[in-house]
Amino acid sequence: MKKRDTCLIFGGKSEEYEVSLRSVCFVLENIDYSLFDVTVIGITRDGKWYYYEGDTDKILSDRWQENAYEQVIIDFARSCFIKSGKPYLPDIVFPVMHGSIYESGALQGMFDNLGIPVFGCGLTSSCLCFNKHLTKAVARAHKIPVARDILVSQAELDSFFEIICKANKLEYPLFVKPSSSGSSCGITKVYKPCMLYEAVKLALELSPYAIIEEQIVGSECEIVLYEKNGALLTTPVGKIKHSGDFYDYKTKYHSTKNEYEIPAIIQGETENELARMARVLFRALGCSSLARFDFFVSENKEITFNEVNTLPGLTCDSMLPMLFNAGGIAPKELLTLLLG
Repeated sequence: MKKRDTCLIFGGKSEEYEVSLRSVCFVLENIDYSLFDVTVIGITRDGKWYYYEGDTDKILSDRWQENAYEQVIIDFARSCFIKSGKPYLPDIVFPVMHGSIYESGALQGMFDNLGIPVFGCGLTSSCLCFNKHLTKAVARAHKIPVARDILVSQAELDSFFEIICKANKLEYPLFVKPSSSGSSCGITKVYKPCMLYEAVKLALELSPYAIIEEQIVGSECEIVLYEKNGALLTTPVGKIKHSGDFYDYKTKYHSTKNEYEIPAIIQGETENELARMARVLFRALGCSSLARFDFFVSENKEITFNEVNTLPGLTCDSMLPMLFNAGGIAPKELLTLLLG
């Protein structure tokens, strides 16, 4: 059987560069090389693209550039990469990447233009899902509960008193977050009005808009939906028990005290309702291939949708491989399922 030519891309000009390095190492260590021919492309922090041949150790230590043997050229006239002076057209591109450029539809649009299949959600869905404000608007339209919030632009910083007045109609503490960002980057928990301005400024460094959102008290639960042979399937639900004040970037990727309850111990009707809401959102947001949906579940079983991730992390500590593993799908089988 012919192997599937698969191009992995990692790194990039992103606040989540480090997560991408860890994720691609997971893929390289678990992919079935009897089924896939793998070409690896790394993107530096300043945006230079290189073919990479080397060990995962150098990727983890961010020394992979030492084994970057050729700068990548994309030939738009012939709709292909150039590799060793010859046209290179993979069967599929797997962007093991995170952050604003790579999850927002920009990368997907480029490959659409080249006619190269790319794993994951398409341009429109990626763009929509990466924008938390628009995602919540879709959820509201489909009667799925979300936290109350207000949207703030850079221009509104000049009349911030009005923003404070609007925020005071919500209940403190509040969360301020970039409307378009991932991995909990740029999020601040705000306990009083005097903290709002700096929190909004921080969020606006990562996104054109910031969201000021009420706190939802409850367990953080996640579920992954994925397509297989035309059917939309779900993993078990997982529950995160973290050690931080909230599940921020530092807590998510650098704490050794996080605990994961997989599968989550929740009543059957709650799990069924989480899966139902995720299915509604998957279709309404135009998702394809795979997406992870995050919810809060309160003690009285009220469910609130938080966000969706179309390119979830694939580190050893990431929920996605743990959720699949709980459903009986080991890492090698998972990657074959996604890329086959």
